[in-house]
Amino acid sequence: MESRIEMTVLRSERDGEIRKRRAHRRRLRIGGRKTIVQEFPNLPSALPSRLIVKGARYGEVPDKLRSRIVFAMGTDILGDLVNPKTLPYASINNHRVTLSFRPATTADEDALKSLLPAGEITDLSQLPQSIPSYLISVIPELKVEGTVVLAGTAMRLGEDLPLAFQLINPSSQSRIYQSPVVAGSYLAFAGIGGSVSSQKLSELKAKLESTKITLESQDQTQIASLTREDLLGDMFHAGVLGYYAEYLATWQD
Repeated sequence: MESRIEMTVLRSERDGEIRKRRAHRRRLRIGGRKTIVQEFPNLPSALPSRLIVKGARYGEVPDKLRSRIVFAMGTDILGDLVNPKTLPYASINNHRVTLSFRPATTADEDALKSLLPAGEITDLSQLPQSIPSYLISVIPELKVEGTVVLAGTAMRLGEDLPLAFQLINPSSQSRIYQSPVVAGSYLAFAGIGGSVSSQKLSELKAKLESTKITLESQDQTQIASLTREDLLGDMFHAGVLGYYAEYLATWQD
């Protein structure tokens, strides 16, 4: 009986010691600090913290601290960009960015038109199956929301354009990427900075519906006012945003 009482006492002392150690560890874990609540009758005019160092003041974020993207229509023998165009990444984020080609001269445009059949085109089979590219020169144009921000020199239709771009981030090292593009192509670039804008998607949907109404109106004057950016650019942009929205949703799951 005495032995049982002794064991109970020892167990009780052991449990008490364990509780003390746990409480001590908890105090160590929070650094032995506590929150002191202070009440002020009025809102303080300044923080109680003392100012030690003050950095430079800027009216806007300087370029060296911004994320940027640089486009060029080629590189030199050393691999550096030729006649580059630097844009803030925010200016292309979720915006429509396209690379297209236009006839270099009026003669090139007339040569292209001469390949089209006379009269109204009602079927794709009426269009030429091949184009004599050596007869036609085109100029590459990079556009942001339909505005040309960079143009290259004239080149033959079907040649490779040595398109290059560089992403510049203040917190990481940048590198130059090259992606040859066949002259005469129409491409859309994806500039997605973290997420797809729901507002952009809504605006794009409204524009596509407006273009559809114009095409279905059979009004040749309105149809003639539609540009390549209206017909192809918006559809390509919708595809780009839709792809990344789905990709990001899958990745977050």
